[in-house]
Amino acid sequence: MASVITIAGEQLFAAKAQANEQLDIDTFIFANVPNQDPSAPINREEGIPTAHIVYQQNVQQVGRINDNVVVYSTVLDSITGPFEFNWVGLYSSVNQKLVAINHVPTVTKTATEPGAAGNTLNRNFGIEYSGIAELTGISVKPETWQLDFTARLSGMDLLTQQLAADMNGKDWFIDDFFKVVPSAANTFSVTPGTGYVSGLRIELKQEHILIVQTYPQFVYVDAWFSGNANSAWTPQLAFTVTSDEIDDYVDESGYKHYVFKIALISADGVVKDLRVKPESLKRKDAAPIYDHNFKHLADLKNGIDASGNIVDFSELVNCKVFWRGYHAESDGGSNWGIVKQGVPPYADDGGSIFVINDNYYIKANLKGKRVNVKKFGAYFDNQNEDTVSNNNCITFCKSSKQTVALCEGVSINGTLIIYKDTAIIGQGKSKSWLKIKNNHNADLILGENAYLLWGSNSSDGADNPVLKDFSIDGNRETEDNLSGNIIGSGIAWYGCNNTFEDLEIYHCATHGMRTEFGDAPSLAIGLEGRFRKITIGWSGEEGWRFAGPHDSHIDDVVVHTSGQKQDRTFKGVWFEKGNARVARLHSYSLFPANRVTHALYLSRASSGNEFSQCHFEGAVDNVYIGSSNNIFDETNRIYYPWGGANVVLAGESNVVKAFLGEEYKGIGLPLAKGVVMDSTYGGPSNCTIEVTGTGQSGGWVDFSGSGGYNRVKVRGYNTEGVAYVGEPQDTDDVDISVHGPSLTTLKQSMSMTRLPVQFVEALGATIADAARFGHHSYTIVIDDGEPGAGIKLPEPWKAKKGAIYTVANSTANTYNIYPNEGSDILGFGINNPLVLTGLKTVQFTLVDEVNGKFIVLKGA
Repeated sequence: MASVITIAGEQLFAAKAQANEQLDIDTFIFANVPNQDPSAPINREEGIPTAHIVYQQNVQQVGRINDNVVVYSTVLDSITGPFEFNWVGLYSSVNQKLVAINHVPTVTKTATEPGAAGNTLNRNFGIEYSGIAELTGISVKPETWQLDFTARLSGMDLLTQQLAADMNGKDWFIDDFFKVVPSAANTFSVTPGTGYVSGLRIELKQEHILIVQTYPQFVYVDAWFSGNANSAWTPQLAFTVTSDEIDDYVDESGYKHYVFKIALISADGVVKDLRVKPESLKRKDAAPIYDHNFKHLADLKNGIDASGNIVDFSELVNCKVFWRGYHAESDGGSNWGIVKQGVPPYADDGGSIFVINDNYYIKANLKGKRVNVKKFGAYFDNQNEDTVSNNNCITFCKSSKQTVALCEGVSINGTLIIYKDTAIIGQGKSKSWLKIKNNHNADLILGENAYLLWGSNSSDGADNPVLKDFSIDGNRETEDNLSGNIIGSGIAWYGCNNTFEDLEIYHCATHGMRTEFGDAPSLAIGLEGRFRKITIGWSGEEGWRFAGPHDSHIDDVVVHTSGQKQDRTFKGVWFEKGNARVARLHSYSLFPANRVTHALYLSRASSGNEFSQCHFEGAVDNVYIGSSNNIFDETNRIYYPWGGANVVLAGESNVVKAFLGEEYKGIGLPLAKGVVMDSTYGGPSNCTIEVTGTGQSGGWVDFSGSGGYNRVKVRGYNTEGVAYVGEPQDTDDVDISVHGPSLTTLKQSMSMTRLPVQFVEALGATIADAARFGHHSYTIVIDDGEPGAGIKLPEPWKAKKGAIYTVANSTANTYNIYPNEGSDILGFGINNPLVLTGLKTVQFTLVDEVNGKFIVLKGA
């Protein structure tokens, strides 16, 4: 996060000071600037991003910190919003000048709405400029505006000082730190190091030189606590050489100063050391005071502190020790822990427990909601492998119920195992990367026991995982990457109630994602998976192989350029099982890469899905629907089929509404077909097809495989080809209107509502052997059969309550009319027949499709 005073602001300050005029700053401007890096230096000549302004508000409060620092403040209350911002400007509308700029990570401002309260945000600008308080006329103290935490924070500072004083005395110094020593004639130096004055910790980073002209003199160290315009408050120090006695005092800015006499320089130039050692060193039972700081863990385990001292761990039992890095100083793996004696509660895991030797170990501090993987030794440097470190962190967080926090960079890994309730959150897509190592040939993120559970329909699994805000590189083998992997998915997981969000998954050898769960009854935690804002690209096989969780919600997912192992072999998105609610799914292939057979493939078992605002394009056949009870609403778009068909429809009772587009022109592709009825499962029936669009020159509908009882409506435009292929079944209700320069005669409206008549031969002497007729045949004529033979009514669960079936005996023989096995004709009993004599007719009505009950409506 960066802040600057603009060049224009600085010039305005100077002009107002020269003219002895008051400076007025009155407006906060909030903007959301795309692709802005909050950590990058700000150009002081930057202007207002007018096109990206999201909100403006007046300055509501001002405050004077000291003569050279003032603060401007505003409050965004709970009814303001909603919007996001990453740019804040302080503006003088009187002078029409942008005074200061602040670049921040993106902040979300919510607004109160029914059932949810909005957030309240305070925004402050500290302006540091010589004489700024007088120039702006601001005299009010900061503790009188808005919510004042000054007293509380001051109390916390004082408490810290008192704790340090209680431990080792009010003023104390370690070793030779702050020792005054002669260095030349009339010249003395103060040794750098750490000390405490009235409990305030001070640090002298380099040698300080004192020049003394008269003797004797006292040397005082003067310590105080203050902050700058960015509110970064730190201890400050100075040295005073005087012959007078000095006490603690308060300066003109209100800061409390603490002074301590560290040396007396006598007339002959001899220095008397007046520093005080820590109280703990004066106690007979006190442990020696070490630095307690270590450059990195290797030094800690070897017992060498940051000052080079050899540490005796027996004298540090129950003491804190600090390490400044894991592998090297300042590598992001810093932490602290407590030295313990004895056998650790569990093995050294490289993050929470570090074994020093057989007698001592360190229990690390890992408190907080998230645990950074660098505290377990992860490098994230795109060179060193992090598998052990990341898995250890995941395992620790499994038991501690904490979130695994990834850092920025590229982490090289083998397989990472996730468990029930595992949560892994990164710093953002394209910032935190998990990459499969060379020649690993296995999955990157693998749910516990996933391979044992695939296809089991079990209700067990690694439930409730959260994967969010990172990217995956599957490191697939290519001509340019011969050390890559030939198998392995980015995510392979079996379970339910997941949240996978804001992910990128690229170049996986097998699937980008494979997810599955059983068709279990509703669990207390819920079955639903949540998949949001995910991009999957360049997978070797399927981009996403989906078999659950049941009732998942899928939103804003992009799957592109899958099937790169072999052309026209794999699918973009493959639903093995269904019942998903899908919005804004975009599945396609980039040209000229290998093509997938289908952008979306719904297997026979994947029924009950809903699709809205989805795009499917560029596959051989874009969408295959082999299952039943799916709904595609009119907001979907399906176009650019590479092999001819936009939709291949094989399942029953589906609703397909979409805008259909033509094939990609100019490269010799087959003419596009709209909806092809596939007879694989007996042909689609009871489907509603309503499509519109352009260029289905191979036929808007191919009726060749129709199972009948479909409702078809087409409104299209062709410049060539045919309007439809094949002939509808008698029971298909069809309304086709296709226009075009040369096809104005292809408008054809048909209403096919005739009910079919089926002629059957009575067979067998029992219910098991009787001839069955289909549930779509409502008038049945028995025209042959041995006397006493029978026919069987349809399976009731395939029909609807209220369905009427007419059976006519056109012969002189007597036949048995049986219900379906396990069903009954009321009044006759389960599995018992109605006897139909020659030249008689009977009508049956289905009154209970669940339990299979028919009644005789009339006849017989």
